[in-house]
Amino acid sequence: TMAATNHNTRPGHASSSAAMQHTMHHAFREKRNCVWVMRHSVRADDEQRHRGRQADFAPDNPPITNEGYTLAKSRAAAVKPRLLSASRVLHIYTSPFLRCMQTALGVAERLGYTGEVLIDNELCEVMSPQVIKHAGVAGPQLPAETAVHQTFPGKFRFIPGTLPPWGSENAAEGGNAYQRYMAAIKRIASELPDNHDALVVSHGHAVAAACKLALPQAMIYNVEYCGTVGLEISQIVPAAAPPAPDASKQGPSLQISADKPPRKKPYLNPYASAADDTDDEDDDLDTPTVPSAADLSVRLLSTPGEFGVEYLDDI
Repeated sequence: TMAATNHNTRPGHASSSAAMQHTMHHAFREKRNCVWVMRHSVRADDEQRHRGRQADFAPDNPPITNEGYTLAKSRAAAVKPRLLSASRVLHIYTSPFLRCMQTALGVAERLGYTGEVLIDNELCEVMSPQVIKHAGVAGPQLPAETAVHQTFPGKFRFIPGTLPPWGSENAAEGGNAYQRYMAAIKRIASELPDNHDALVVSHGHAVAAACKLALPQAMIYNVEYCGTVGLEISQIVPAAAPPAPDASKQGPSLQISADKPPRKKPYLNPYASAADDTDDEDDDLDTPTVPSAADLSVRLLSTPGEFGVEYLDDI
């Protein structure tokens, strides 16, 4: 920080220009994380309807089929070369819906992942009767945390977060469900430490929302079961303060007036186009503001159709 912004600085108190430049040049850094977003695998109720059989499980929260479990492992094998690196740590997140949890277990098995899969309520299905068609008036009945731990001991861990109210969402492109998925993906990326990545198992609308994060004008027209997209999310974050330079080795100090604190200039995202700086005052006095979530840069790591997601990015 710059003590020069303190209005109580005594007139005549010297502050080193080189020391200020040193502080600002090291104030922020770029953090990059990869987040891969996968749709769940084959729903058992889809298969049974196709065969004309009555579902023998809760219709608002069906499991995946045996073939679906195989598909989850197959997709994980396809993505694995792009996903795993000896120098990076992977975390797996899932929606609380059973089909996503089971898909995540198949993915974890194929990747050799031994950590707990993180259940994140903000990755849930669109909470709308137009999407979850067989839910009752109270919405889908998801298993309680204790039941999950009894059924899958040591496999999952719930993280803080609440489900959206039943009936409060719509699945329209750009609607509040899309916004929720985008916010959840960005939150996960922002919470990941350096050299950590994530694989998120969620629903088809979440995969489409992930595409929209990188390509807002894209038209997503097909997300297969286990369809997957990869994102590289870069963010400007505060840097750890480096050791201050030895003041005894610096040149003449710069006088800073107590009645005119240094002006602030908006922080510029390095991925945005450069802004013209027509201000001819001394830029040594500029103090960058703290970056916000808007300082995210997102690019796709996968191409149309590569992992079961079809979209047009040139419309």
